[in-house]
Amino acid sequence: MIGLLRRYLRPYRLILAAVVLCQLLSTLAALYLPSLNADIVDRGIAQGDVDVILSAGGWMVLCTVAQAFAAVGSVYYGARVSASFGRDIRAAVFRHVVALPAQVVVRFGVSSLVNRTAHDALHTQRLVHSLAMVLVPAPVMGAGGIVLAVCQDVALSG
Repeated sequence: MIGLLRRYLRPYRLILAAVVLCQLLSTLAALYLPSLNADIVDRGIAQGDVDVILSAGGWMVLCTVAQAFAAVGSVYYGARVSASFGRDIRAAVFRHVVALPAQVVVRFGVSSLVNRTAHDALHTQRLVHSLAMVLVPAPVMGAGGIVLAVCQDVALSG
């Protein structure tokens, strides 16, 4: 499966890099927002400093907008990559099935070959999309959460 992914995803390296970058930005923004909220509560509300509240609130809005654009970009580019990957896989399977001898087609059956051409390619396409949407941000969220927890309070994070 790794060889299949490597072979058919190679033409889409730049788009995959865009997916990774967008997912990274979206995840980092999601991790930064609670810190801004804590600043508003700790430094703004507790001390009655309206400038801190407005400043941190502005950064929160900016971070949220950046996160939204990054999330939309990652979904868009992830869908483009997975759709292109699915198209390429279906074309390769179709070329292979068309080249099969008639005896093999009769032995497997046309319906089975059509099912493999359409549905198996669709499942691998969904796998690529799921990997792009889940596998990329999960380690960043895990590592970022640990780093932020340790930065907040070492004793409580252990």
